[in-house]
Parts: sequence; C-alpha cells; structure tokens
Amino acid sequence: MVTKAEVRKLQRLGSKSLVVSLPRSWVKKQGLQPGDMAYVIEEYDKIIVMPYRKQAEAKAGEITVNLDAVVDDESLPLEVVGRQILGCMYILGIDNFVIKSSKVDSDRLFDMVRESGMPTAGVDIDVDEGGVRVSSIIDVNRLEPTLAIKNLLRIVIRQIDYMLDYSEGKLTDLKEIEEKTQRSIEDTRILERLIMRSLIGPKSLVEDIDVRHIYSLFGAAILMVMSNDFISKDLLWMAHNGKKPGKKVVEYLKQVREVLESSANLTVNPSISKAKEMYQKLEKLEAEVNKATLGASDADARLLMTVYHVLRIARIITYIGFCLGLSRSKALERPEKK
Repeated sequence: MVTKAEVRKLQRLGSKSLVVSLPRSWVKKQGLQPGDMAYVIEEYDKIIVMPYRKQAEAKAGEITVNLDAVVDDESLPLEVVGRQILGCMYILGIDNFVIKSSKVDSDRLFDMVRESGMPTAGVDIDVDEGGVRVSSIIDVNRLEPTLAIKNLLRIVIRQIDYMLDYSEGKLTDLKEIEEKTQRSIEDTRILERLIMRSLIGPKSLVEDIDVRHIYSLFGAAILMVMSNDFISKDLLWMAHNGKKPGKKVVEYLKQVREVLESSANLTVNPSISKAKEMYQKLEKLEAEVNKATLGASDADARLLMTVYHVLRIARIITYIGFCLGLSRSKALERPEKK
C-alpha cells in the first residue's frame, strides 16, 4: 500500500533518457550509497525501484525442486514441464528455490528458467551446484484484485482497438498484427498468474476486501481473459485471410468496447441500479447481434459470434456486480446479531 507520494520533476540525461531523484529518506532507510546497484522493474503503467540484494541473502529457508521426480515422461519436453513448475512455484508464493536434476545440466536448466516467461515476478537466476537458484526480487503479494481487473480490461479494450484499427486500414502489417496480438495474450496470462497468486499464495486474501468479493473479481478476470482470446483469434484469422469486418460489425465492436468497460467497473464498484441499466443495453444489443448473424458473410458471421460471446460474458460480469451490490444494499434485511 502506498503510504507517501510526491511529485518530482523529470530531468533530461543525454539525448533520450530522463532521470528522477530518489527520496532521501528512502535512500537512507535502504542504506544506499552512490554507485550501489538497484533493480528498475517495469510493471504495466508504473516503475518499481528495488535495492539490489545478493543471492546469498535469499538462501534461508530455501526449497529444492527435484525435476527428475516430475519429468518422468520422455515424450513431454523438459521446457514444457519446467514452465509449469516455475508457474506453480510463483503462484504458491515460493519465491526462493533451487531447481536440480541429475539428468539435465545446469546450463540447460538456466536457459529453461530464463526463457520460461517469469516476468510475472522479477527474479534473479544463478547457476548453483547441480542446478539453478531462483530468487524473487519483488513481493507482489500486495496485488489489489481491483487493479488486476482494471489492467485486464485495458488489455481487452486495447485488443478491440487493434481490431477497429485493422478494419479502418490503420493497422495493415501482418507481422505487426501478430506481435501486438501475442503481446496482448501474454499480458493476460501474466495477470492470470498474479490473480491466482493473490488467491492461493501464502498471503492470499487482501485484508481490506472480503472473500466473496475477491472470488467474484477472480471470476470476472477469467471471463475477460476469454474475451481477449476470442477477439485476438478473430483478428489473426482475418489478417491471415485478407478479410475485414463490415461497417455494421464495426459498430457492434464499438458498443462491445463500451459495455465491457461498464460491466467490469461494476465488479469494482458494485451497484444494483447501474447493473439494471446494463441489462437493458445488453438485451437490446444481443438481440440485434443475433438478428445480424442471420445471412451474414463468413467473416462477419465469425466476428458476430465472437461479439455475441463477449456480450454473454459482459452479462455474467454485470450479474456479479448486481449480486455484490445486492449483498451490500438495504434490500437485504439481516437478523440482528444476539
């Protein structure tokens, strides 16, 4: 939780870089001196600065993962199993561990960890005797589920915007489309892991949010990941096949963008009245999309089906917001506690 914030001016350094000074009180507390090393971690729309701590400091209470006990099927590549193990360690909140194997040399293990997609948590990786040591350098147990929802929503809307740009001829390069879409999918997967860690890690539930709300947010998050996958696959299919959505479909996409944003906000700020308004919009839009699907071309029909699925997802998310709003409203008359 942020306890202190202040505005500081960015100064130019060289032709392209900008620098900002660190608070004196924080520097003193961390025992930092000029020339010391620090981690600078980019996390979505913010930058995190962490003092550099040597690997030796993380060895206390370290856990060892015996890879040989898990990789017992030669048909399953080591890299696939390795990624799953690393993801589980992260989700379970085990931040300092050593991976060892009598069958795989340390250099290959090192490459596996490095390429595993561990940006979910900034980590140090070092070759250890007979294995590889992994140490987290940032504690993300403080994740706010509402922030995760907002970031997921941002990703889904960004992907819809890519589709709209493609339909209007603003995004034409196939390689660029593939790169943007892959980044979008990877971003949602990172947030999936963050949310899972916040639920089942050692410091799982956030103190200022009740269990019912956090699981509702988790459900909404997974539904938004699905929405992003649907839209991403359609964009790739259209780009590879030289297809473009019709004008009416584009209009529906713009409306989907709006209702998704509104429904997701309901899970963060539940409201019965706003949920009821959303239901009216969704029912009307779903009926229009169903009608438009009949007789549509292959490309339009495919995208309209995606639009319909996303609208159904928006309806479920809206219902979550409605239920949460009801649970907090005066409409529920609870018996007095004795």
